[in-house]
Parts: sequence; C-alpha cells; structure tokens
Amino acid sequence: MPVFEFDITIPATQTARVRVEAETIEAAQEQALAPSFYRDPSKAEFKLDEENLPRDAYLPDEGDYEEVSTPTP
Repeated sequence: MPVFEFDITIPATQTARVRVEAETIEAAQEQALAPSFYRDPSKAEFKLDEENLPRDAYLPDEGDYEEVSTPTP
C-alpha cells in the first residue's frame, strides 16, 4: 500500500497586547492592524491563547503531497 506525506492545518488563535500612541482609538487600531506594525516583534509579541483548543483540521492544498514509498510486490 502506498505511503503519502502532506500537510494538514489546524487554525489557532494568537494574541498580542500592544501599546500604540495615536490621536484616537480608531487611529491606534488602524496603526496596530498594519502589517508593518504587527509583524515587528518589538511592537507585537504574539502568544498562543490559553485554552486554545484545536479546531477541525483541514488540507490547505489537496494537490500538495508526495508519495514517499510504494507497495512491495
């Protein structure tokens, strides 16, 4: 029987407490949601949420797999 290798994904939630200086809360939130802000670990340090239970797994790309062995005759 063939053996296949591929990725499965489980969505998970991570949260970062951020500190933003801005004129309004709307401006602060907009700034925090900019990739240049939240991808900077000195500004946003994301941690896996407590009690973050795995949800249903899914295949991110059904066609992305490799047959790693074949059956022996």
